[in-house]
Amino acid sequence: MPNNRSNELLGYPADARLLILNADDFGMYRAVTEAIFRTLQEGVVRSTSLMVPCPFALHAMHLLRENPDLAFGVHLTVVRDQFNYNWGPLTPGRRCRP
Repeated sequence: MPNNRSNELLGYPADARLLILNADDFGMYRAVTEAIFRTLQEGVVRSTSLMVPCPFALHAMHLLRENPDLAFGVHLTVVRDQFNYNWGPLTPGRRCRP
């Protein structure tokens, strides 16, 4: 039997097979944020990742603050991959010199 410390830390037997669902893009759109929050409350997903530069990130952060038991991480957003959906950087832009 494999030594599965992760299972033990999560309170499961070492030989248990686990499927842990993470909901990505928390804060991106209003509908996405509301759906992810609902699935977190219902226990469908165990964690989420917050997209900070998106329009509904502030709302998502308020939900996280009001629910400190929810597990979350930060979704690092390097590029915008949707042409008509704009969000900006969190810090002022600066040109790099060669």
